[in-house]
Amino acid sequence: MLGTQATSLVNNLVKQANTKGIPVNVGDTVYLNVLLGGNMLKPSVKTDLKEAAGKAADNLKDQATAMVKNKVDSAKQTVKDSLTQVKNQAVSAAKDELKKQLLGGKDSSGTGGGLQGAGKAAEKTLNNTLKGLIKRKNTAADSTKN
Repeated sequence: MLGTQATSLVNNLVKQANTKGIPVNVGDTVYLNVLLGGNMLKPSVKTDLKEAAGKAADNLKDQATAMVKNKVDSAKQTVKDSLTQVKNQAVSAAKDELKKQLLGGKDSSGTGGGLQGAGKAAEKTLNNTLKGLIKRKNTAADSTKN
């Protein structure tokens, strides 16, 4: 009921947002407050478009908030998984080193070669995780420049 120009404008804006990677859904129904008054010879119609626009803006805000929350949750899970992997590697290396020392292994000088290797592996894992997060962020930023 908005007219073909208004409908095409809204559809164009939604299309642009979607190409930028922002998932926007426009509802099929827009509720308007319409006040009918006057008499049969001089009817009057008043609409409250401000309220309808406010509801549409709130809907878009909710969608944007949900999208950001999903991205943050994904990044948190990635970091958590990497830290768990690093922890498991460190525990495994510490166990191996302790077994070596208790059972009289050849590397009893206390240099901790296994532990140093685990530290380097942990550093590499965390660096890769951070690079992955930064790369995703830069890719998303680049897609909005178009």
